[in-house]
Amino acid sequence: MEEKGNLIPNCIDICGINFPVIMVNPGEIDDSLGRFKTVPASIMIRNDAASDIQLSTLLHEIIEVINWQFEIGLEHKIISTLSSALFQALKTNNIRFQGGMDGLP
Repeated sequence: MEEKGNLIPNCIDICGINFPVIMVNPGEIDDSLGRFKTVPASIMIRNDAASDIQLSTLLHEIIEVINWQFEIGLEHKIISTLSSALFQALKTNNIRFQGGMDGLP
């Protein structure tokens, strides 16, 4: 899979829906760092943010998509808290999922 920058994928499959990841200029998505659209399906992330912020934003938007797709009803504050805490735990513990889940119980 070709990636934008170093770590952001060009497209991400979330529960069977392919979401192209589009790097956008500041102002193209209001004052947000990221946003997802359902039609056409896409995730937009600001191209001027630091790489950690872009990755954290991608995780945030993935949770937003799951919240929308399954009609969970999470408030934005909960989504922001979950994405920040998950990103910190994954980064601090150097957890990567590249290469699949082979060999896991």
